[in-house]
Amino acid sequence: MPKDQPPPGVEPSRAALAAGLRMLAGRDLSEAQIRERLERKGFPPDAIDATVARLTEEGAIDDRRTAANRARAELFVRGRGRLRVLQQLRAIGITPETAEQALADAIGQTEETALVERALQRRWRGRAARIEDQAEFRRLYRYLTGRGFSASAITTVLRARSRRSFEPQDDI
Repeated sequence: MPKDQPPPGVEPSRAALAAGLRMLAGRDLSEAQIRERLERKGFPPDAIDATVARLTEEGAIDDRRTAANRARAELFVRGRGRLRVLQQLRAIGITPETAEQALADAIGQTEETALVERALQRRWRGRAARIEDQAEFRRLYRYLTGRGFSASAITTVLRARSRRSFEPQDDI
């Protein structure tokens, strides 16, 4: 018998609540993540609903707080761009409106080009490097696009770092 399943005679909603609390002890999770994990463990839908309602009421589940924490981590710790952060927030079940607000709050007055510069510094591991040729420009452009930065911010930063004027090409 899985450890999260109630022993005979124990109410499933109590076992689901205990399982939900154990999940949240490790880190902030969204309501959708809690629901999905409890479903995977085989708890009945009514026990899941009761657990989520109680945890939300007590403040243990708060999608706004979870979105804000995740947005800050994705932006400033993992060095990802706006588009990638929004994608990550939606992947954990955060509503688009909440995700947009959390991202706006996390970015604050920070310019996207500053975030691109940070990501580029991480890529270069702190050394002051210049872009020498078109191939390197394109490689960095693809890397930064994959991190979720906008084309205009990437191009602005890469042009400033280039010895000559390079352009991203259509085949990137």
